[in-house]
Amino acid sequence: MESMKSVWFATHPTLSAPSGPFPEGAHLDTVVAGAGITGLTVAALLARSGQRVAVLEARSVGAVATGNTTAKVSLLQGTVLSDLRSHQSDDVLRAYVEGNREAQAWLVRLLEDRGVAYQRRTAYTYVAGDDAVMGLRAELDACRTAGLEAEWTVETELPFKVA
Repeated sequence: MESMKSVWFATHPTLSAPSGPFPEGAHLDTVVAGAGITGLTVAALLARSGQRVAVLEARSVGAVATGNTTAKVSLLQGTVLSDLRSHQSDDVLRAYVEGNREAQAWLVRLLEDRGVAYQRRTAYTYVAGDDAVMGLRAELDACRTAGLEAEWTVETELPFKVA
């Protein structure tokens, strides 16, 4: 079966950067691995602060996670929080969420400053089968511990039944 093509790849040309070795004697302050939204944002911010930055990408711009997403920016990330909590302290969990919250707020300010439209929507982390409900409860508990306003529901806007 052929996989579905990302809306980004279906509607925009693939961007490739020049390739080849760095010029001999080139000096860089920072090398960023990956030309997705995170890598390019980090590179742009570092360059604006005066650093000489290079971005390395094995494929093409946005080729992996960025190009195959719906472009949502959410503090809910599957079961990342409960996974993190399983091997880190609650202080680390809260710091992780706070860092994500600050990044989300920064992006919203950037969009607003540039007049770029965006939408706010309710985020859902869900499971389809009853066997995964306990993991979802652990995620809810981690969300609440981290200070996220999360609640349990089976009523969603999703076009399918969830457990």
